[in-house]
Amino acid sequence: MVLTLVHGSERQALPALSPEFRLTLAPNPKWMTDDTKIMTSLPKEEKSAINYDVLTPLPEGVQWNYTPVMSSVGQMNQAIKTMAGALSMFAPSVKLVVFKFAHPAQLKVGGATYNTDAKNQIKLKPEAAWLKENPLMAASERPLRSRTRRRMKKAM
Repeated sequence: MVLTLVHGSERQALPALSPEFRLTLAPNPKWMTDDTKIMTSLPKEEKSAINYDVLTPLPEGVQWNYTPVMSSVGQMNQAIKTMAGALSMFAPSVKLVVFKFAHPAQLKVGGATYNTDAKNQIKLKPEAAWLKENPLMAASERPLRSRTRRRMKKAM
């Protein structure tokens, strides 16, 4: 399947999908308008669905400032709201950043220490005070990835 981004009269082929049908894309701010569409090469009678999994870029190393990392939640919500337009009240929103580690790990933020769960993940909601203070975040090892998530899943 070929994906093409259409913005006004401009058309741009998007990168090929991975074997897992994933697309790695750094959004362009000018695409965050209601006239931007992503077209597929599928026939009209074919159906497709899109889910998003937004990775939060981390600076190199195991220490980073809080605000650039955790503000990705607000940035993603603003992008969703802009793209949804009048239907934004029905659009999903992201609530937290999930840090995935290879092994049990710790993440220190300000005076707080967070430990990984059984899946070697640490889930953090942005804290308004820390977004203003911008404390240092220090991990015991580099996460494999970090991404935004809509909500924290509850254990059953």
